[in-house]
Amino acid sequence: MQVLGSSSTDAQGRIDIAATTTLALSAVDPLSNGVASGVGRTAYVIDASSSITPYTSPFNLTVGTHTVNYLSVDNVGNRETLHTSSFSVTSGVVSPYALNPSTGPIGIPFAITGPGGFGSYAGANTQVFIGTTTAPLSVWNDTNIQGTIPGLALGSYAVTISTPGSGGPVFTANFTVTALSSATLTTASGPIGSPFAFTGSGFGPYAGALTRVLVAGTTAPLSVWNDNNIAGNIPFVSSGTQPLVIQRATSDGGLESRANFPTGPWPFLDGESVGGVFGEARVYGPKLASERLHGIQARAIPRRREPLHATFPPRVGPVES
Repeated sequence: MQVLGSSSTDAQGRIDIAATTTLALSAVDPLSNGVASGVGRTAYVIDASSSITPYTSPFNLTVGTHTVNYLSVDNVGNRETLHTSSFSVTSGVVSPYALNPSTGPIGIPFAITGPGGFGSYAGANTQVFIGTTTAPLSVWNDTNIQGTIPGLALGSYAVTISTPGSGGPVFTANFTVTALSSATLTTASGPIGSPFAFTGSGFGPYAGALTRVLVAGTTAPLSVWNDNNIAGNIPFVSSGTQPLVIQRATSDGGLESRANFPTGPWPFLDGESVGGVFGEARVYGPKLASERLHGIQARAIPRRREPLHATFPPRVGPVES
């Protein structure tokens, strides 16, 4: 099958086309022992309930979703394997609405603006769908809708708006869900509490506990999170090489991770154990001299595993920069 016009493939594997786009079928009878009888006929069926249509010329599909089954038969009755293609067909009319952004990872905010007509918010009667998934909304007025991209698989999704007077979802634009970008880790090793930083793009804005960096599964305290930079400090983890994972989560359970940043080792002061990076710290081990833990002087007790205590300044939350 050949699509005679522009097309794209959405996250569900459907081919997105306009109702004005035509579809063409062609077939070739391959040689068998040096002989071919030629193509006898080609036929297709649009959706399961439709009748079989002999193919004579390119055809169009109506607005909506459709499945087209088709096959050819040669002049001696040999049939090829049945082919199936799925389509999502729009009217082809240019949308009066603007979606910003139109690409990015899950959990990022979006805005839809238009000339008016969204009306007032009316609960379940006013919704935005990304594909078939309802997006969490934070703003809805007559010209502006804002929300958050829900947890979806990577791919392109039609963004539609449903209002009491629309008679059903109205197409606005397409949104492409992307993976978290590649990132460069600027710190490879150091003690617990050492600063680390990622540089890259497409991290999205900070979203509280939904945006996090895990070091060996432990959430790291963060000081910066924006679209291009993430910074924080190594939490209490075991000594050795440990993986770092950047995560964006969504309130509906979606999760996107960028992993495979092994780093370390993160040695303890005495190679044995230390805890409480921000707050009360307890240092154990046979240290024989004074040590400084993250800038705080502590006196170790020789050859005993009794804890030393020190209080560190409170940690403030991440900031956008």
